[in-house]
Amino acid sequence: MATMTKRLYALANSLGLVESGSKEDPFHQLVFGLTEKEHVSDLTSEEARTVQAELQKRMRLKNHDKPLKKKKAVREDVPGMMTAAQ
Repeated sequence: MATMTKRLYALANSLGLVESGSKEDPFHQLVFGLTEKEHVSDLTSEEARTVQAELQKRMRLKNHDKPLKKKKAVREDVPGMMTAAQ
């Protein structure tokens, strides 16, 4: 379960929900809202999966607007040189 706790904290931290040393940060509020437990270490496996699913959902929403791949630069033909078709 310790591994799951670390995973939850890592996900929450990447979303900016964790405030160092605070038990009233947005992450702990989310955990309490979903499970009614105040400590992440008190979560059962099922509750931890529920919190993880919510964090992953928020991660997808956060990264929704970012392009997955960089677009390749379009090369224009230079006069007097070979064209792309050649």
